Amino acid sequence: MNSRRHLLPLLAVLFAVAAVTSIYRVRIFEANDTTIALTFLIVSLIAGTYGAMEGISTSILSGICFNYFFLKPIGTFHIEKAQDWVAFSAFLITALTANHLSSLARRRSEESIALALDRARMAQELNKTEALKQSDQLKSAILASVSHDLRTPLTSINAAVENLLTPEVQWDESARTEFYSIIKEEVDRLSHLVQNLLEMARIEAGECHPLKEWGSISEMITNVLARCGDSLSNHEVRVRMPDVVPLVMWDERLIGQVLANLLENAAHYSAPGAEIILSVELEQDILLIRVKDSGPGIADDEIPRLFQSFYRGKAGTKSRVGTGMGLAIAQGIMIAHGGTIEIQSKVGVGSTFIIRIPAEMKADERAVLRNSNR
Repeated sequence: MNSRRHLLPLLAVLFAVAAVTSIYRVRIFEANDTTIALTFLIVSLIAGTYGAMEGISTSILSGICFNYFFLKPIGTFHIEKAQDWVAFSAFLITALTANHLSSLARRRSEESIALALDRARMAQELNKTEALKQSDQLKSAILASVSHDLRTPLTSINAAVENLLTPEVQWDESARTEFYSIIKEEVDRLSHLVQNLLEMARIEAGECHPLKEWGSISEMITNVLARCGDSLSNHEVRVRMPDVVPLVMWDERLIGQVLANLLENAAHYSAPGAEIILSVELEQDILLIRVKDSGPGIADDEIPRLFQSFYRGKAGTKSRVGTGMGLAIAQGIMIAHGGTIEIQSKVGVGSTFIIRIPAEMKADERAVLRNSNR
């Protein structure tokens, strides 16, 4: 296969030499020796682009044809005039030198696609190594977080079950109810942890695909507030919404998960009794949902880290902190929706989490909304 690949260009350039010789021999074009020599030189240079062997062979053959067919006495390899010797020598030297330089340039060029390929291969290997390193770091973080977050509820469940199964103690109804409440609470924590891990795995794998359908903003907020009732029981939640709220196209379950996370965070980082404000606005085709707390606030240098997986905020007011996955999951969900999530915060004053969602509305409801805003 390689010999055929070299043979075809060689035959092509040899044919070109024969064609040039024939054209000028039958005098299709009137040309002097200089023009003929330059034509042969061009053929030799073109041949050199295929390789050194092709270029040198063509240069020698062109010189032979130039001498035999065009330098007097024609039909012999004898050269009489000194100027013809100079012309012939100059032709050969120029052709061979040009082909040598062309071959050298080509070789260096080939060594440079080779170097580029090596660099690309090395970069790919480095990227792969970095990905493996990050994967190992993620696994370590998951193990550290999960082992801690699993151990605590499992310990509480085990202790409650052991107490209930202790034959020496006859627990009254209120004690048994308390043990059952502990078991239920810790099972709910475990279920929430597993759900977060599964959601994070889907986001990391790029498998978070919203299933959008028409949904009610007010209904979604009502459901989320009911779901977060226990977490918000020590706080007053004020809801501010426009008088006219249209249906929007979204994945209500995923957006509800984001909102629930923000409300639970607000309760977690606010003192008991502190007010939490949930507001909804429509700006043209963008739905804005804000969750504002009156907690300790967040330092500027900490805000970007809050969206990293397994990062826990520093200023929690309760002994039990979260898994550090909530905001990372929320951001992944918002990105999948084509939206954003951001934080505005001032230390000592509080924080506001803002989610922006492209709000696809029905045409008739858009008209109602536009009229209501006049």
